[in-house]
Amino acid sequence: MDIEEAITKIIEKTKLTREEIQQKINQQIEDLSGLIDEEGAIIIVAKNLDIDLKEHQDLSNSELDTPIERAKPRTNINIVGRISEIFDKGSFNRKDGSQGKLLPFIIQDKTSSIRCVAWDLNADIGNEEAFTRNEIVRIVNGFVKEGRSGGLEVHIGSKSRIQLQPDQVDMTNLPGKLGSEIIITPLSKLNLNNPSVSIEEPILSIYPVKEFQRKQGGDPGKRSSIAVGSPANIVYVTFWNDLVSEMEGLSPGQTVQITHLTPKKNFKDNTKIDLSVTSKSKVSITKQTTNTSSSSQSTVTQTRPISDLVSTECSGNIEGDGNFGFRGDR
Repeated sequence: MDIEEAITKIIEKTKLTREEIQQKINQQIEDLSGLIDEEGAIIIVAKNLDIDLKEHQDLSNSELDTPIERAKPRTNINIVGRISEIFDKGSFNRKDGSQGKLLPFIIQDKTSSIRCVAWDLNADIGNEEAFTRNEIVRIVNGFVKEGRSGGLEVHIGSKSRIQLQPDQVDMTNLPGKLGSEIIITPLSKLNLNNPSVSIEEPILSIYPVKEFQRKQGGDPGKRSSIAVGSPANIVYVTFWNDLVSEMEGLSPGQTVQITHLTPKKNFKDNTKIDLSVTSKSKVSITKQTTNTSSSSQSTVTQTRPISDLVSTECSGNIEGDGNFGFRGDR
């Protein structure tokens, strides 16, 4: 956008002076805590004055936006998407003693969805009234990298910016407004490029709670897991720290629905995917166990060597003579 052309058009339509328009632009930037530049501010000012600036926009917007499915690691990207999830703002301590901020959220277009992380000043976008689920945003000059879960993320740092309610968006590339219905993802369809999924599966096993030492010190952390699915396709769902309490009342044989899970690479086998419960997850039992004995037997379909069970951490029948012991945990 040519800023001078835009200001000239506003002057023609409103008879405001250049100084008055510049004051409104500066005020808009200040109101949004510096999260937008002059171009973004003048678009908002024009909107407030019922002036359409679209005819003055160039290729700096929609024609440079990249579909989410084409995001590649270690590249900069402009993307537009509809916000599907917003997580709690977090904070962390830097080595120099200062405190940083981050705000994770997920956006999606018709090609895919991706997790985004806004850092420091950009994280303050979460304070804006317009930053809500279903709102459309454009991320300008975001940096794509592989996240800790193994999927791609867009990081929004000091050289990036977020445009709220951006202009010149190709709406045919975006999904409609998201409803409240829960979309269940089959275990066979799990992939790291879908940053948030919901499942509904039978519970095969429940593992005991374990404590671990956090890298940053402090009180020990806690984790526990359940195995869900079928003997042919087992997926582990891990509950961390305070979320371990969400496991209360769960038992093998029940069918459980869990929402807002994050897919992650299995820590032993990168070809497999585990799921982690998040603060937004909801756990509900959709089918109770009718016969614990028969339910546990239904998860076993064939006899396998003990060595297979130990090496692959899967379920199976074992046969043998004499006394032997087998113990495993996760």
